[in-house]
Amino acid sequence: MNQANYGSGDERFRVNCLEAVVALFNSLKFGRQFVAGRLLVIGIWVGWRRRSG
Repeated sequence: MNQANYGSGDERFRVNCLEAVVALFNSLKFGRQFVAGRLLVIGIWVGWRRRSG
């Protein structure tokens, strides 16, 4: 195994890890927004039902 190949492989591995972390973070952030949005919609719907019913 020569040093250049090892170095480039290591670099690629680090980039893949970084991308995986970013993707995970984005999915968590999106998931939180999605849950908050659903709770907001449910809250508005329940409030509207109470007022109209």
